Amino acid sequence: MIPPPRQSITLALLACGVPLVTTDDAKDLAFGFFSYRLDPSTTVSRMLSSSTGNNQFSKVPNEQPQLTLAGAAPANSAASDSGLNMRDYLVILTPNAQISPDLSYQLAVAGRSISQQVIASNAQDLICQGVAPTVLRDDHDVTVQGDPYWKKTTTSTWSTGFPLGSFPIDSNSSRLVFQVDANDNLTSTAPEEVNLNRHRTGIVTGLNIDDQTTITDDLNATIGVRWDAVDGMTRDSRLDSTIPLTYKATRDVTMHAGFTSSMQLPVFSGTAPDAPATFAGTSNHEGPGQSCPVTEHGLEWEFGIVSHPVKDGTISWNSYFEIAHRHLDAGPFGVDPLAELSGGVTSHLRPVVLSLDCISSRGQRGSFADCERLPTVYLVNAECA
Repeated sequence: MIPPPRQSITLALLACGVPLVTTDDAKDLAFGFFSYRLDPSTTVSRMLSSSTGNNQFSKVPNEQPQLTLAGAAPANSAASDSGLNMRDYLVILTPNAQISPDLSYQLAVAGRSISQQVIASNAQDLICQGVAPTVLRDDHDVTVQGDPYWKKTTTSTWSTGFPLGSFPIDSNSSRLVFQVDANDNLTSTAPEEVNLNRHRTGIVTGLNIDDQTTITDDLNATIGVRWDAVDGMTRDSRLDSTIPLTYKATRDVTMHAGFTSSMQLPVFSGTAPDAPATFAGTSNHEGPGQSCPVTEHGLEWEFGIVSHPVKDGTISWNSYFEIAHRHLDAGPFGVDPLAELSGGVTSHLRPVVLSLDCISSRGQRGSFADCERLPTVYLVNAECA
């Protein structure tokens, strides 16, 4: 069941200038959240946010010119005014209602607009790096997510969800480049303009069904299946399952375990399919790139124990293991085994709370083709409040 939120109206605004890489950068942020109860069982919430930034790329004074530009005097790299301007606006509308004591729903409709503009400093960029890009990219995304809940019996609650999203991307670029030979030597000191425009749309759909059930007084389970599909920029579909269990072994000890398979969506960006051919033989030639972003497939297992040995003390231990195929955080190559252990102790000595958390992780691979094993990580956090 979804408890109806209390009637409230909240607004938070923030505007500031944030220097990121030079003192010429500025960023404005705004955020608002509104919640209104239409009737005792129906609530509508709305979230608004905006982020705008004008960022200048870092300047390297007295950088040695790498190339020669015909008809141009030597330029100091510190005079470069190239940069990146961004605009990001988000609106989320979320109605939810309790239709009957056993039936409720939640719906979320979101729209997001992102604009990115790369501004080139033509002479400095050409002399120092061989390319002066001017790029305008616009994303206008719309997503819908619906989640109905049905309390079938006193021990079983069914829920389902249906995500649907459209992610169109328009990218228009104009780049000044030099012609080069097979050894990347300039064949001309006069730049030429090369244009590359593309429009791509990613479509995401899915459906999930879950049953939260009480098997016995001490054992609870959630059994669910989920189907996800993506089309447009990349194509993939997958049927996944989730089976988390919670068992109250004694009055003071609770155990939890579970298995989940999943498909993670990539960022809908990357190299345009025709980019390598478009810039072949120029100072901006690219490799094949990743013209079709790939999804991540994962299998996850987890197990943990929470114990209350004394009235004001808690001891917890959790373990996590994942096998990720095409792990998005480490590149599209190979299979990454990821493992993590964590434990914690909390003591309430009124009015003081002492806590200690320990985390260990290992197994992730990184670098090109995931051939480099990252070091084992140990993290300890202590807190007194």
